[in-house]
Amino acid sequence: MSRCVMARSTGLSVIAAYRQRGLGRALFGHVIALARLHDAVRIVCHSVSPAVLHMAAASGFRRPGGCHTAPLTLELRAASRCADDAPASSRAVA
Repeated sequence: MSRCVMARSTGLSVIAAYRQRGLGRALFGHVIALARLHDAVRIVCHSVSPAVLHMAAASGFRRPGGCHTAPLTLELRAASRCADDAPASSRAVA
């Protein structure tokens, strides 16, 4: 039996000495690849950091319905699924 699961992350960061080298973008890419590997439906970015929000937007994350207060979301599949028809790891949150 399948179920909806929400995975949470406490956050990813790059220490100041290593910033501006593409490491944050690489981490974002890795999170997206892992979410796809685990058949996630979406990734939601709850960061308030302007740098992270910019990187998320550059990676394809959008605010649902254009709402400026909604968290940035990356839809990984056209039709979202939940409840009994979803795989065990249906959603990932970054």
